[in-house]
Amino acid sequence: MKLRSGKITFKTQDQPFRLILAPEKFHKKTYSQPQDVSIDFDEASKQWRKNKISLGEGMFKYKRNKR
Repeated sequence: MKLRSGKITFKTQDQPFRLILAPEKFHKKTYSQPQDVSIDFDEASKQWRKNKISLGEGMFKYKRNKR
């Protein structure tokens, strides 16, 4: 690669990576009709806290497994 100063850093075939540009059609996302999603955040929070101990100030510790 030739810099503005004229210095050559490395040749194109010696690049540590290969730049591949995808056609524009791969960048466009096509979606069907939006679907309604209903999430019960209270129930999700209860399930998430099920195996944790609150340490206060938003910190949690996992409960130990009983083996």
